[in-house]
Amino acid sequence: MARTKKETKSEPKKVTKKKKVEEVQETVDVEEIKKELTIYIDKEIKRNFLNEIEKANKKVIREKNKKIFMKNIIILILIAVIGFLLYQLYNVNYFDKYFIHDNKTTNTELKETKSNDSKEKDPTKEELKNKYKYLLDNISINEKSKYLDNYYNGDLTNELKCYLTLNSMDFNKLSLDKNYSVIKEDDFINYYNKLFDNDYSSTDFDYNGKKITYIPTLSSYVITNKLNKDKSNIVRVITDVKVNGDEITIKTLEAVVKDNQVYDVTSSTELGSYTNNLNKYSDKLNKVTYTFKDNKLINLK
Repeated sequence: MARTKKETKSEPKKVTKKKKVEEVQETVDVEEIKKELTIYIDKEIKRNFLNEIEKANKKVIREKNKKIFMKNIIILILIAVIGFLLYQLYNVNYFDKYFIHDNKTTNTELKETKSNDSKEKDPTKEELKNKYKYLLDNISINEKSKYLDNYYNGDLTNELKCYLTLNSMDFNKLSLDKNYSVIKEDDFINYYNKLFDNDYSSTDFDYNGKKITYIPTLSSYVITNKLNKDKSNIVRVITDVKVNGDEITIKTLEAVVKDNQVYDVTSSTELGSYTNNLNKYSDKLNKVTYTFKDNKLINLK
């Protein structure tokens, strides 16, 4: 009886172990895992493949854009060259032979246009004065100058031109070497060429009592002391301006004005009081005519 009871107790334990193994087998489904892994790997491969394709496409697009940009640049250059050549041909009237012109009609129209333009655009005397008065700004002489008679006799000597050139310069920019003022010839020529159209020639000259010496070995003008600009007391009044092509003629009345008194420039004769108007002394004053061409003084009367 005792042996039968032991066997009955041990049998339920074996049945419990089998159930646990079956439960584990049911929980771990290998086929399902394989499917999930396969799906994941497929997705990753596709994603990486698409990324590589996108990178390759971007690279191809960049290369194409570079080529398109270079082609556009070349086309623009060719258009510019063609336009320039056409403009040159137009300037030499190359295309005139391909067109029929009625010369009479054209000439008449041109004359009418010019006459209409001249009527509409003829400036007044005051407008001409205001427009061209700047030409006299750098033509200045002091009443103490050694060359005053030359100036008012219209004798533009080489020394007078050098004097006027120096007087147009900014003295504050002159280089100083101890007690010497030095003007490099190249700088002097630049100022000279702004005032006059004829060839420059170096020379010694006088500046209101101070000797200006040209030293060839230095290619410079030297003054033995510091150079100061003397203020001119000569007053100008523009009376007329005429334009003839590229020549501008300016007429002036000129006198010395000191302490509100008017003096003749060359004789220093006192003419009367100054009331901001020289016209009342016009019969007694120096009348000067300046002629400019391309903004440069070519004649003085």
